[in-house]
Amino acid sequence: MLAAVTQCANAMHYAAASLLHDKTFVLKAVTQQGGALCYASPHLREDREVVLAAVAQNWESLEHAHESLRGDATVLLCAVAHSASALKFATPSLLQSRRFMLACVSKQWRALHFAPKHLRADPEVVLAGLSQSAHVLEWASIRLKSDFEFMATAVQLKSRALPYASPELLKDRTFVLAAAAATGFSALRHAPLELRDDKGVMLACVQKHWYALHHAPVVMRDDEEIMLACIAQVCACGCLLC
Repeated sequence: MLAAVTQCANAMHYAAASLLHDKTFVLKAVTQQGGALCYASPHLREDREVVLAAVAQNWESLEHAHESLRGDATVLLCAVAHSASALKFATPSLLQSRRFMLACVSKQWRALHFAPKHLRADPEVVLAGLSQSAHVLEWASIRLKSDFEFMATAVQLKSRALPYASPELLKDRTFVLAAAAATGFSALRHAPLELRDDKGVMLACVQKHWYALHHAPVVMRDDEEIMLACIAQVCACGCLLC
């Protein structure tokens, strides 16, 4: 029977009832095919060892686990290691746990999508996901994306975090200057037109990366100080022979 289950979890449909109540057999089955859990007897779907083995092989088998285990942090973290989507099976009370969600987001940044509002506004939780991908900010709270200190830190970690800053922050000259020091031309690309005309902002951008000049107004390309800074940056990165 196990040989058949190894090929397809649905082979469990033909197993004798006694086997479906046999922990040793079911444990071996779910280790091969996690989806076999759906055929196990109710008391085995409530067995932590069996469920852990199943989700380790196939996170989607969590759907068939007893509700008590869908509120077990260890079981859920095992499933989340494979896919953040496993959180759709988590109990609401578990999703409210800061410690649990921080661990989830640290493993899978997409886990923030399942976090409650107050945790999407938690800097530590969001930064745990940001270390993996700037796209985690898609689910961060508006308050965080409007926070100068938080977004400045975010841009330092991931330059691609910049487009997620609030429109108000992107109009803030001090913030754009800080972003320019971290990202160069990316800051200029997302800055409003009035800041692209700002010489101080332009200097900060070209000193970080000469390509910022590509986004500069024509008048800036006639500015000697800006052009010299741009040439110095080109030479520093070895793009031209100086």
